[in-house]
Amino acid sequence: MLLSTRGEYFADSPDLPELLQLPPDKCRVTIVSEEDSAPYANRVGRNIDELMWQTAFHVSKGRLMEGCSWNDVVQLDYWPNLTRLPLTPDTFRSLALFYQHPTSIFFASRLLKVPAKEMYQIYSAARAAGFARPINRKPEEPRLEPHRNQTLLSSLLGKLSGR
Repeated sequence: MLLSTRGEYFADSPDLPELLQLPPDKCRVTIVSEEDSAPYANRVGRNIDELMWQTAFHVSKGRLMEGCSWNDVVQLDYWPNLTRLPLTPDTFRSLALFYQHPTSIFFASRLLKVPAKEMYQIYSAARAAGFARPINRKPEEPRLEPHRNQTLLSSLLGKLSGR
């Protein structure tokens, strides 16, 4: 359950990583009315930024997401709560470097001796969640066709693009 108006999500499923990696034709999105979301009114959900991190982390599979480049100079604006997120062995070191000394993904990979695929996965997750941004250029927004469930998707994509 995703409550975009509150910026929260509720995931009772332990197989969230598997769910996030399903092909689009295997997923079904249902938009619920405000009345149907009433059982969640008094519950506190998890921050949607965590869902964005997890989604990009699992879907990336070592690739850069659209709009990212290997020569982006990355600035980490603030630290995510890493105790709740999937990590690679070098996530802490990579994020610390981007926070203290913004640098390119390529140089960070060589400096820290981290495989490029792992660095791409970290950057994709941090960027999707809104924790990191490129500072050497204005990010390019991907061209998307309108979807029939535009309101839910626009809130998700708005969060991805940092709006």
